[in-house]
Amino acid sequence: MIMKNSKRLGSFIFLAVFFVFVPSFAFSQESLRTETVYFGNGALFNITIDLPASIRIRDSGTMAPGAYFLHLNPVSGEKLVMMVTILRNQSDEVITRQMFEGMVNEHAENFLPQAVENQASYQDVFFEGGYGRYFTLTDAALVNTTPAPDDYLFVTAYLANYESAYLIIATLLTDELESENYKYMLNALFSIKI
Repeated sequence: MIMKNSKRLGSFIFLAVFFVFVPSFAFSQESLRTETVYFGNGALFNITIDLPASIRIRDSGTMAPGAYFLHLNPVSGEKLVMMVTILRNQSDEVITRQMFEGMVNEHAENFLPQAVENQASYQDVFFEGGYGRYFTLTDAALVNTTPAPDDYLFVTAYLANYESAYLIIATLLTDELESENYKYMLNALFSIKI
């Protein structure tokens, strides 16, 4: 199974890609609050993210110098989780569009052997200072079954490049792509500012 909880999926969150996004999906009626997330006691790094009342930040922290994480889930307890890894580019190397697309393709290749889909269908996102790309795949082992609490039918992976300074990977796990909270999570991704 490829769409497992964060402990299992951690092995897939190894790529270095970063993100800062501009909303591209329209929020429904729920109002947003902008939260600032501080890493390293606020002295090292922070981001802002727009969240509706139905989504909360479950956990955040520093994994290593220049590597940060953020986990979000619905307040309601709905079976949906988003994991974000933010990595500072430690080199002076500029991440070209070709390099970035290679990273996204490599990330998708990790999921495809267990997915229903034979290839990933990418959606591009552009924002000031960078660009991102995401795809959604279905776990073949969970089709026509009721997934266990730690298994998820769908994985949406988002990768983005912001001025070659930060590399980010975000993974959303859900059983329902039409869920309002799933759509809110996507919008939250696109609202993050570094």
